Parts: sequence; structure tokens; C-alpha cells
Amino acid sequence: MLKVEPKLLSIQTKIRRHFGWSLENDLIHAEHLVQSTNSQFTTFNPNSTLTALGSRLVHHPGKIGIVGAAAEPNQIISAVSAGALLIVADGAFGAILAAPPSTHPNLFAAAAALVSDGDGGSDVIDAAIRAGLPIILHAHGDNTVEAAHVIDQISKIGIDEYPLAITHACPGPIQGAHNPGGFTDGDRAACLVISLGITPERLMLIGHRSDIVGRWTGPTDPIRKLQKLEWMVKIFEMLGVTMDTTEPEREGRD
Repeated sequence: MLKVEPKLLSIQTKIRRHFGWSLENDLIHAEHLVQSTNSQFTTFNPNSTLTALGSRLVHHPGKIGIVGAAAEPNQIISAVSAGALLIVADGAFGAILAAPPSTHPNLFAAAAALVSDGDGGSDVIDAAIRAGLPIILHAHGDNTVEAAHVIDQISKIGIDEYPLAITHACPGPIQGAHNPGGFTDGDRAACLVISLGITPERLMLIGHRSDIVGRWTGPTDPIRKLQKLEWMVKIFEMLGVTMDTTEPEREGRD
């Protein structure tokens, strides 16, 4: 159902080779995640989740903000005040939680989905699940524990029809999962939005930096993370989406 340009899929193979990652591990985990999700939720319907998300995005008259790990609360508040919907990348939901509580109802209402591989911090991701955000959960060979935690937390809140979809980065089709293109949570979120029918001109990048590790990033090797962000930039360029290189004024977490 997703319309994805072949170049956005072929670059995934280049990235996997660059870092020396195993395609077999990615494939095994993606298939396992689909199977375990099907066993946990009798009404797991990823197509319905993506269709509903696509409809909301396409019919929204304003911008679609892709919120990254370097986002500041004031940037998000400004974007929502200007009428943007939000697709939040992983731990960047922390920037919404760090905004003044009086703004939370508007920010939560504007958050259309969380795109995550589960490593952005369990407290932040758990909060997004409690808020009922649709979760677009990514499977790869190194996040089996994190992805299982996300599924477990969704199960605990007792909503069998929780809006959930699974993505992967394998070259062939996997039943029950989709490949929208992309690599990091941020650029994959942009790929997903475009694959659902949104033009690049409608996207607004919020808090995406390639020169620093954003403060809403989960535990990571900073050197390796900066290498990953270089690929993120390449994918944004392929999409025709412009990064804002202006450094925002940093705010406190409290």
C-alpha cells in the first residue's frame, strides 16, 4: 500500500554493508516481531493503522512536522501553533513532555504517530503509548529487547485494537510489515509520510541535526551515531526535504 521510490530501498542495502550488519538478522527479527505481535493482539491490523494515518495526513491542510532528537519544546509549540501535525521520531516525544503542561493537550492532539525502533528511552516511549499515539515500530537485528518492550507495554494498557504497524528495512516483502524506506527514525518518518501521499514541500523538519547527538537520543555510541546521521542527511536530500541548520535556543528539561 505504500508508494516507495526504489532508491530509498536500495540505499538501505548500502547502509547495511557500510556498518557490516547482517541482512539475515534483520529479516529474522522482522518476521519474529510480526509473529509475536499477531500472537499478542488478535486484531492486529497494520494496514488499518497506516490507512488511518495516511488519511489524517492527506486531509490535514497544514504542514507535517517531523520531530527529531535535537528538537526543543519551543520549536514544537511554534509548529503546532502554526497548524502543523507532528510525526515524532522515537525519544523526541521527550521534547513534547518537556513543554509546559498547559501546552500538552494541544501538542498531544497534534501528534499523529510515533516512529520508533524502541531505543529512545523506555520512559518516553511508554508515555507515548499511554497517550495513545499510533506506533510505527521498526524491526532490525539489534533491537529485539526494545521492540518486545514496546509490544509488552501496549499489551499492558489493555487495548487490543491499539493503532500499531511494523516496518523493516529488508529488500523483499514481509507479510504483516512494511518498508517505507529510510534508516534512522527521523528520516524513516519522513519516508513514511511521503509514501502515504504527502509531498516533500509539506514537510517541516524540527530538531534534526547532523553535527551533534540530539539530547532526546537514547543511550548510544556518539561516534557511531554521528556516522548514522550522515546517512540521515543523504536520505533527506534524496527526498528533497530541507534541513533547518539554525541552532535553536536550548531549554531546560523542567
